[in-house]
Amino acid sequence: MNKIEHLKKSIEKQQGVFTTYKKNSELVTELSFKLCECMAEKGKPFSDIEFIKNFLTIFTEYACPEKKYLVEQTSLSRITVSHRTNDLSDNITETLKERLKSCEAFSLALDESTDISETAQLCHFHQSCYCWL
Repeated sequence: MNKIEHLKKSIEKQQGVFTTYKKNSELVTELSFKLCECMAEKGKPFSDIEFIKNFLTIFTEYACPEKKYLVEQTSLSRITVSHRTNDLSDNITETLKERLKSCEAFSLALDESTDISETAQLCHFHQSCYCWL
């Protein structure tokens, strides 16, 4: 009986290593997407992500050193940030297409504006009407 319990504990320990790795991998990916989403919302250049990663590394070193490895494992190269931003954009596009297919009516307004650096930006506003009966 003791041998069986020992083997059960041994296999649970081995499985726990894979579960922990999967959870950490998912956390790192989620962190990467959240940071990219924040950068896109604020209109920041991809090069600023290195500053953010350095900031997070310093913060975790003091606030929660046991989680520092998660920040270090997070891939935030310019290519990764570009791909993540494109993935977020594609997700928004697909969600909007699905919602528009199920709405009865919608209105769309477009406006071009320029910011302080005279960069042209396209703004769009939409309103949808759904009937769920």
